[in-house]
Amino acid sequence: MTTRVALDLGTTNTSAAVVWKERSRLVPVRNRATSIPTAVAVDPQGRWLVGREARAQLISRPADTVVGLKTFLGRDHTSTAFRQAQQAVPYEILDAGGKVSARVGGSVVGLVEIAAMVLHETKDQVQNTLGQKLDAAIMPVPDYFTQSQRDAFALSARTAGFKDTRVVDESAAVTALVECAGRGRDTRLVFLYGLGGGAFTATVLERTSGGHYEIVASTGEDLGGQLFDREIARHLYHRFLQSRGIPALEDPVGLQRILDAAEGAKLALDAAEQTAVSVPYLLADANGQPIDLVDQLGRPELIDLSGDLVRRTLKISESALRAAGVVRSQIDAVYLYGRPCGAQEVAAATFRFFEQTPIRLPVGAPALGAAILAKREAF
Repeated sequence: MTTRVALDLGTTNTSAAVVWKERSRLVPVRNRATSIPTAVAVDPQGRWLVGREARAQLISRPADTVVGLKTFLGRDHTSTAFRQAQQAVPYEILDAGGKVSARVGGSVVGLVEIAAMVLHETKDQVQNTLGQKLDAAIMPVPDYFTQSQRDAFALSARTAGFKDTRVVDESAAVTALVECAGRGRDTRLVFLYGLGGGAFTATVLERTSGGHYEIVASTGEDLGGQLFDREIARHLYHRFLQSRGIPALEDPVGLQRILDAAEGAKLALDAAEQTAVSVPYLLADANGQPIDLVDQLGRPELIDLSGDLVRRTLKISESALRAAGVVRSQIDAVYLYGRPCGAQEVAAATFRFFEQTPIRLPVGAPALGAAILAKREAF
């Protein structure tokens, strides 16, 4: 038996979903997780690692670990956005014969092939869970992605062994999930606020006379949870340098450790007002003694550090509203999706912006919605 699977190749994690017993569900993979890290690495012995094992070596071998590849896949390597993103990753991105590639473990590998490794690993784990062969996939991508980016996603899936592949707008997938959940039966205008690891999408839906939602306007840009982590890391980094009188820290492993600590602090502040941040043995002093980064981060600081990014999402949201020809007060329901939407400051900002309590969709909403589309439509 062949099953169509929805694959969401995310900036941070990749998940798969199918419709089972009339419900869209994320497929559990190894150790009952519902996603695998979107990471590929080469270990010291030259072996390729994919998923959780690759993400585990990011701190110790950042230059040989590819993360955040969604930002680069299918992109024009000469663009300003590409060059800016290139500076934020620990590995080398280069143009190899007109193909965007990464140099890891001494090898130059195309990003399409690297993405295919993640999708192939996901495919294998999902097949093991379902006990069924998978050769057809539907993939949601942010609405603002170019045709070149969409083609790269489809090619990655085909390289991973999927014979039949379809790429759909993320908002179309999430719309299917909203409809299937049966919510908003009395709502005419709905707003979708999607904030992922590296992309933000704002969409306005309108209910038709037939009872379905149509996309009236959708826009977005490269803006997600990873940028929040970098802002926190930059703050911790500069405060550490000032406290120690150090001009700069050049060690890429040390910089990655600070970034990892920043992400941990951000998550901890979802449930606490203050958290300790510790990066032991960040460097050594003139006598060879270890110098640790030891700091505290409070919720007010987090709100201040993330404020500009959250405000950017609201400006993009305002653009979507203008494109749809509606104002905030006309929106009947607001749905949030994406892991970063779990942050208190995001929920609070959208509440103030729309003057109503937003509804959080389940984790993996794009994959869940795409599975519904796969079941509903032949492709």
